[in-house]
Amino acid sequence: MAYIINKFNGTQLLSVEDGTVDNTTDIKFVGKNYSGYGEIQNENMLHLMEHFAGTSAPTKAIPGQIWFDSSLNKLKFYTGANWKATGGAQVSATEPTGLTTGDLWFKSDTNQIYVRTAADEFELVGPQAAGTGATQLRSVTVQDNGNTEHAIVVALVEDNAQFIISDSEFTFKSSQAATVPTGVNATNFPKVKKGITLLNTSTLGITTDAGQTNEPVIWGTASDALRLGGVLASDYITVNDTDFTSLVTFADEGFKVGDDRDLAIKIVSGNVASIQNEVGEEIRIGSKLTTDPSAKYLVKIINSASEKGMFPYAYDAVDTSLQYNLGSSTLKWNEVHGVSFKGTADNANALLVGSSYFSAAVDETASSIAVRDSSGNEHNVTSAEMWAGVTASNSTCTNITSTQITIRFLQNYLDWTTAASGVNPTTRAWSTATHIKVVVIG
Repeated sequence: MAYIINKFNGTQLLSVEDGTVDNTTDIKFVGKNYSGYGEIQNENMLHLMEHFAGTSAPTKAIPGQIWFDSSLNKLKFYTGANWKATGGAQVSATEPTGLTTGDLWFKSDTNQIYVRTAADEFELVGPQAAGTGATQLRSVTVQDNGNTEHAIVVALVEDNAQFIISDSEFTFKSSQAATVPTGVNATNFPKVKKGITLLNTSTLGITTDAGQTNEPVIWGTASDALRLGGVLASDYITVNDTDFTSLVTFADEGFKVGDDRDLAIKIVSGNVASIQNEVGEEIRIGSKLTTDPSAKYLVKIINSASEKGMFPYAYDAVDTSLQYNLGSSTLKWNEVHGVSFKGTADNANALLVGSSYFSAAVDETASSIAVRDSSGNEHNVTSAEMWAGVTASNSTCTNITSTQITIRFLQNYLDWTTAASGVNPTTRAWSTATHIKVVVIG
């Protein structure tokens, strides 16, 4: 009667007739009353013990059969279609021995997996570990405030998120799945931009207290930036573009110009404007001359040991291009005040005599200087005008005291010596050479 050979699951694999041997599989099955079955049975047991060890896979394998690949020193199993390594890793806190290329070692004290390389070394597969918390780049899926999912990479240091890498811009939903690291939320990341978003960066792209304690910062040189100090790049002037298209304001501290910060323009004492050369002794003021572009300056202000004041930039008595005016016949200053004016004036209102000022007159105005009238004539002085204190009817010079006056007119002299009392001045001789009357009031 034939033997019926069933699998573990109860299905029939094959039938072995009496006195025969079945070679359907890699294990030989012996029928009833087969002579010499002992050798076959013993070989079957050996093949099972060694898992059909060899460099080539068994040719009659059935699903679940195990084969030791001696060429790779790997234990493999048959799936019904192909052979696969049994896998798994050696578990220990210390580096194991006897592993071959491709074997895995699970380091139990750090929960990390290593692989044995062809150079007989262990290389870390992951995860990377430093400190007591997770320090790694972790890929997670999050949701935005519209429930749309986004794949991001979170940079963790000691379990704390430092920045996010994203392929899209979005705002976080108020709550996230448990698989998302703590701190990856709308509070720490108000807006996620495509690219890299740092922790505590506002919707304007400004990181709060960047570079301060516990606040992230990108440390190094950037080839470009959207903002500087939180101010848009378009709000700055550059060396190649110094034109202002709108009003620009400065604080009272003002600004300085020059390699040595020479010229300072600022506000002092609340509302007093100041323009000062803080390094040198001179300030020049001028404008371009259309006919001579090289002639730029008109006025210079000097504060030195030898000169202090405002001066024309240059002066030449012959070269009129180096002569400068203060006002004109049509553009006049209303009043010019000073202690002393030096030079030639073509007009004056009064003459300083002692400590008093006297104006000119062609008539007998008191406290005035006698001058010719518009006809070129001098004023005809009467006897009453000649002597102070003498009336028109008084013909004597009773007020003349002992005085000696010598007046020279060209080659003639008129010599009054000790004028006698009672002598009428009109009887005195006049200088005929000049035809000028002389009046002495004393």
